[in-house]
Amino acid sequence: MITLVVFSKDRALQCDSLLRSVKDHCTGIDEVKVIAHASTSRHEKAYWEMANDERTPFHELRMEVDKPLGTMVEELIFGSKHIAFAVDDQIFYRPSNFALAAKTLDAEKAFVWSWRYGAERPDAECSTGFWRGPAGYAWHVDGSLYRTADYVWTLDHFYPGWRTEARTPNDLEGVVAARAKWSSGIIHVGPLEPTCMTWQINQAHATPGVRRAPFVVVPETQIDALAAAYLAGRRVDNEKLYADLSWTTRFQKQPGQTHVAACEEASRFYAELIR
Repeated sequence: MITLVVFSKDRALQCDSLLRSVKDHCTGIDEVKVIAHASTSRHEKAYWEMANDERTPFHELRMEVDKPLGTMVEELIFGSKHIAFAVDDQIFYRPSNFALAAKTLDAEKAFVWSWRYGAERPDAECSTGFWRGPAGYAWHVDGSLYRTADYVWTLDHFYPGWRTEARTPNDLEGVVAARAKWSSGIIHVGPLEPTCMTWQINQAHATPGVRRAPFVVVPETQIDALAAAYLAGRRVDNEKLYADLSWTTRFQKQPGQTHVAACEEASRFYAELIR
């Protein structure tokens, strides 16, 4: 069983776009579950709008209210052999066979499968349908797949209090990344071509020096404006993104980046997709 957990905060419109892209491009996923955090009543209303929209495919929505994030994650992944993660400002734009990825992960005795990296990754060794190489950036929630047992063991080993202490996805990611010393024996695998990418068009903490900030945000891509657009019935035109993949490289500051660069041109381009 493969469960995809999606993390979202105040981005129902972007989360909706991600979930539709999962339906369009991802196979082999048994359950899609969303953990959402709404900082205002407007964003909470937007998430419940998403939950009631039959066009938005997922199996369960959990709102962060009275349980720690880590506890909710453990509940949602219980019983799954493999656990995958995505974040709300991400989109899948190429076919992504999660069942095949899980099979490869097991056969290669790898630690993580990453959808956002391709065979151009340094030190990658190409095989039929996938690449393998040193782990490098082995612990992330934007387009990753793990064996559930490995994921839980890693958290227990490097972040023993994760079930009750973790409040944000960045806690689950950052604490382990800071403490773990990935050995050269840990293997990273992925598709020959990247299949997903993250849009850096807004950020809750767009402060210089914080998480690669400052972010360039135009009025139309402010998170409150996106919530208002979503509640007004507007959606991201995913089909336009699928039809022309030049956006995956045209905004990059350097080749091989796994995020759309946080620039004004990218934000204005994204704003034009909201219809």
